[in-house]
Amino acid sequence: MRRSALLLPAALLFLWPPAAPAAEENPYADADPMENHRRAIMGWAGSGLAGAPFVSGLIRDAGGADPDIRWRAEFAIGRIGVAAVPVLIEALKSPDAALRESAAYVLGTIGPRARAAAPALLEAAKDPEPDVRLWSVKSLGEIDPEPLASVAAFAAALGDESADMRRVAVTILVKLGPKGAAAVPALVGVLKDADAGIRWRACIALRQMGPEAKEAAPALTGLLADPDADCRARSAQALGRIGPGAAPALMKALESADARARRAAAGLLGPLGAAAKAARKTLETMASSDADPGARRAAADALRQIPE
Repeated sequence: MRRSALLLPAALLFLWPPAAPAAEENPYADADPMENHRRAIMGWAGSGLAGAPFVSGLIRDAGGADPDIRWRAEFAIGRIGVAAVPVLIEALKSPDAALRESAAYVLGTIGPRARAAAPALLEAAKDPEPDVRLWSVKSLGEIDPEPLASVAAFAAALGDESADMRRVAVTILVKLGPKGAAAVPALVGVLKDADAGIRWRACIALRQMGPEAKEAAPALTGLLADPDADCRARSAQALGRIGPGAAPALMKALESADARARRAAAGLLGPLGAAAKAARKTLETMASSDADPGARRAAADALRQIPE
């Protein structure tokens, strides 16, 4: 992603290393100014909390065009840590999109110690600039994933026009598991995403939520016939974790025109045992007359596990 080329004030470049008493004794006297700049940044990184006064300039460097300067500045802010958070929060309100993006990104590298920035990141998650929104949501996932307000932001991000944003949001929800259950309706919508990678990641998120994802069962059964093999496999796994709550949707899937869906539904109903008794009649018909040999075998196997 592109960031504007903003550097630290020149006066700060020589604060580290300390000036030598004479030019001929100074090992840095002939160094390139940018090399001095790099050394200065790493010096502030090594100073820890004492580097807090330089955070504003480091944020500008983190938003600059030079990738070498950029990573050093991001590293330095991360090492300064919690002392940098108030300045980063202010930077999220900057009129300069590059500074907002840098601040949003670096807060994630500080991790849970930056939790005070969560409210500002929630606001930045609505920023008009896509990259600011992206890094704000990603950093929220790093520092403050549990509160309901954050889960709501992740759910909203699933509807973002940016595929990168949707991918980041669904990955965070995978990690949250049942704590992200409030996002189930939004995940159901993502199961229709044009990007197969996002669809199967949404299946994994729903699998991690287990029975809490019961309302997603009808949409997940639709993916049992998805053209993407990963989507088919992940949707079956999610339905298996939902358990008995998925039985009605699976019974409906036994009537699918797609043999892969019928086979998968029968295979998932069997382990449900008594919870799938209502499916016996359909399974008996499948076992005797389905046009697909695999579906017939799956139905027969399911019947052995479901009591009469």
